[in-house]
Amino acid sequence: MPALVTLDGRSLSIADVVTVARGGAPVAIAAPSLALVTASRRVIEAAVARGDTVYGVNTGFGKLAHVRIKPEQTRELQRNLIRSHASGVGDPLAVDAVRAMMLLRANVLLRGTSGVRPELPGLIVEMLNAGVHPRVPSQGSVGASGDLAPLAHLALTTRVPIRSSSAPPRCCVTCSPTPRSGSRIARTTRACRTPIRCAARPRSSGRWAKAWRSRSDWS
Repeated sequence: MPALVTLDGRSLSIADVVTVARGGAPVAIAAPSLALVTASRRVIEAAVARGDTVYGVNTGFGKLAHVRIKPEQTRELQRNLIRSHASGVGDPLAVDAVRAMMLLRANVLLRGTSGVRPELPGLIVEMLNAGVHPRVPSQGSVGASGDLAPLAHLALTTRVPIRSSSAPPRCCVTCSPTPRSGSRIARTTRACRTPIRCAARPRSSGRWAKAWRSRSDWS
């Protein structure tokens, strides 16, 4: 098995990306990086608690930046942002390209400058290690602050729970897999609509439904 690749937000090399994307190397997260992510998240939470205006957190986007969002609508704002950008079309990207994208996104988030919860990069790493890959369309782009259309398809799929263990990866209870054929394709919830690739049958269990509810937010 390829050597473990540990993400810290700063030292990832091209060789590391290749060994994870194409060689299936396991991935881990450096504890100090998670501490930075946690500190960054607390800054956002403190600002919101004070009633500060934070762009993209409790405001609209672009021309709607001056529109204040009600506290009870902020989660819906984040979900709708991701859904609105998940508009790619065409054949799916190759699995190695998707794995590289997932690894790079997790690494960037671990720099501690995005204000996300530490669970998010952790979940992306879980997905990599379990062999769960979003089905990302190869056409369609919103090229601001990164390629937002492909990343939105990745973001939607992080709403699906997976098991972190050495056992074969499984889909969540909400998946409806197609007939077995190499890398299986399953669709997530109706609200998500993004297919994911998985390697085993979905497991129907109450604890999976509970895990899905606990991970229902991108940020």
